[in-house]
Amino acid sequence: DPAQAILGPTARPSDVDALRESMGLNGPLWEQYLSWAGNVLHGDFGTSITYHAPVLGVVADHILPTLTLAVLSTVISFFLSVTITSWQAVSPRNPVARALDRLSALGMAMPDFWISLMLVLVFSVTLRWFPSSGYENLFTDPATAVPALVLPLTVLVIGQTALFVLTL
Repeated sequence: DPAQAILGPTARPSDVDALRESMGLNGPLWEQYLSWAGNVLHGDFGTSITYHAPVLGVVADHILPTLTLAVLSTVISFFLSVTITSWQAVSPRNPVARALDRLSALGMAMPDFWISLMLVLVFSVTLRWFPSSGYENLFTDPATAVPALVLPLTVLVIGQTALFVLTL
């Protein structure tokens, strides 16, 4: 129940009911959905429960980090996978080419969340080489942004490169 989640477990039932009414959560689910869809058609995506701000604003605030990671990881993965698959095509019996093929299968098999946790544990918590979270704009402060991008880019590049190598 979103109203209960917003007010917490110690909220009075009357307060929860009032908030539920103000949020339009008392009607049937189909009615709530139609109301939401009508608002979306008018450009109102609602208010984020977590950020207490309009959803469209929250998405707009997070689009630059998302696009930065998506574009950089795709470009890096593309060049790595073309290099690896070209090498495998030229010398398929080379032990290194075979090892890269097996590593690609391993990269596909490991879940991204597990790789992320292991990288944060080793490189952020234990070695303290990279920050475990946060984002700085790459175009305004590259010196701070690059270390913050290393771990997320590594996770994305591992999965994408493995996928590209196995499908090319």
